[in-house]
Amino acid sequence: MESHDLMKILIPERRVGDIAKFTRLNPSLLYQERRKAGTAINDTGTRNTIDRLDLFCEWNLDRNPEVVRIVGERYLTMYQNHISPPDKEVTINDLLAQLGEVSRECGEAVAALAGRQDIGKCTVEVSQAKEALEKALALVIALQRQC
Repeated sequence: MESHDLMKILIPERRVGDIAKFTRLNPSLLYQERRKAGTAINDTGTRNTIDRLDLFCEWNLDRNPEVVRIVGERYLTMYQNHISPPDKEVTINDLLAQLGEVSRECGEAVAALAGRQDIGKCTVEVSQAKEALEKALALVIALQRQC
């Protein structure tokens, strides 16, 4: 997935104002982050934050590969903390609700793939299905620990 497409997922059109408040960044900067870098009239001509981070990591691979691992681990840890079960006691109803979410997300992923939608859409749908499955697995593990 191209970085500007990922930025469109991270900064959805309808949420630019909310994200601007959260990050204390100017909305125009956020719109610029969503544009493809290049020379066309609609392009910003500048790299977005993801492209710059990629360059920093690429530069460090030959010099300090450990720092690249740390960057990756940072975001993986953030994601794992997000999908972990809540601190409260987990119930069978929590698991059933999550399995309903799994069913919906997997259905959307299969529909996108079977409909031969563009790769960006398919990637998003499969990622959402994977997240729903990971949350369900975290709930199963939490239930097992409670027994």
